[in-house]
Amino acid sequence: MNPRFKCPTCSSVNFTYTGETERCCKLCETKWDDYGNVVYSQPVSRSETNEDLVNLLDELAEKKEKLARSLETIEKLKMKTHRLIYVKLLAPTVHYGTRVSIKSDGHGVRLPYDYKYNRAENQAYDHLTQELGIEICGVTSDDKHRAIYITQDLHTPIKK
Repeated sequence: MNPRFKCPTCSSVNFTYTGETERCCKLCETKWDDYGNVVYSQPVSRSETNEDLVNLLDELAEKKEKLARSLETIEKLKMKTHRLIYVKLLAPTVHYGTRVSIKSDGHGVRLPYDYKYNRAENQAYDHLTQELGIEICGVTSDDKHRAIYITQDLHTPIKK
C-alpha cells in the first residue's frame, strides 16, 4: 500500500488530512507527510488505543444495524403488491376459431371469443371480475397491442 495512505506508527488507514501534504492518524494521532515521513508522533498508551478501537467497533456495529434495517425496508418495497394480467386476441386458425388469451405470472387460459362482446378486453374483463371474482384496479396497454389489467389480487388463479 502507498505509504501516504497508511500510518507509519500503527499501520492504520483511518486518518484525516491536516494540511495539503500532511495526514493525522485517528488512532495514534501520528502526523506524516506524502512520503511517509513522521512529522509528529506522541506516545500512546495501549489502553487509549484499545478504547479507540472499541469505539470504532461500536460505530461499525451501529452502521451495520442501520444497513440491515435499510436492506429490510428495500426488500419490503420490492415485495409484489400488484399483478399484471395480459389480454390478447388470437386470430383464427385452421383448427381453432378466434380466441381470447388471458395470461398472468406464467399461467394462462384461452377462451373462445364471444361476439356479443365487441372487444376481447371486454370479454376478459367479464371473465376476470364476474367468473373469477378478481377486482381490477387499473387498465393499460403495451406496444404489442395487448390490454393489461392491474389488480391487487395476487392469489386467485386465472384458470378455474
